[in-house]
Amino acid sequence: MPISKLQRVASSHRDPLSHVYKDQEGNIIRRITSETVNIIQNHNYFTQIEEPYKDLADYYKVKKIPFLSYYYEYPFNLLKDMALFYLDDLEDLVKTGNSLSDGTPFNCTYTGNKRFEFFDLGSIVPFDKNKGWEGYKQFITDFYYQLVYLSDLK
Repeated sequence: MPISKLQRVASSHRDPLSHVYKDQEGNIIRRITSETVNIIQNHNYFTQIEEPYKDLADYYKVKKIPFLSYYYEYPFNLLKDMALFYLDDLEDLVKTGNSLSDGTPFNCTYTGNKRFEFFDLGSIVPFDKNKGWEGYKQFITDFYYQLVYLSDLK
C-alpha cells in the first residue's frame, strides 16, 4: 500500500519525523525508526507496536489508545503521579543512553488502573551528556509549577 493511501491525523503536526496516520480500516499507523522500535520494545511505558505496516519501511501499526485524558483535568495526586511517571520513564531511557526531547504532559495520558502511557514515540532521542535533558525547562513549567500551584489550594 502506498503512503498516499494513508490519511494523516490532523493533530499530528508538530513532529514531522513521527507523524500519525490512519489507514482505511481505522488502524493507527506511526512512522518510527528501527532504533526507536528497539527502544520501545524494551520499555513498558510506551504505546505498544503491534506489527510492521504492510510494505512500508519504518511504518508500524500501533495500539490504539481508547481515549485521551489531559493533564489539566487531573486532581493534584493524579498530576503528581503523572510527573513521577514521566521522570521514571526518562530515568529508564537515560540508563540505555536515550532521552526525551521535551517534557510536556501532552505526550502521555492516564489510561486507568493507575497506569499512564507515553505515546509520543518521536520524542525519544539519544542522550547527550553535554546538553543534559532538553525538556527540563518545559517539565518545570508544565508539571512542577502546576503542582506547586495546586498544592497551595489543598
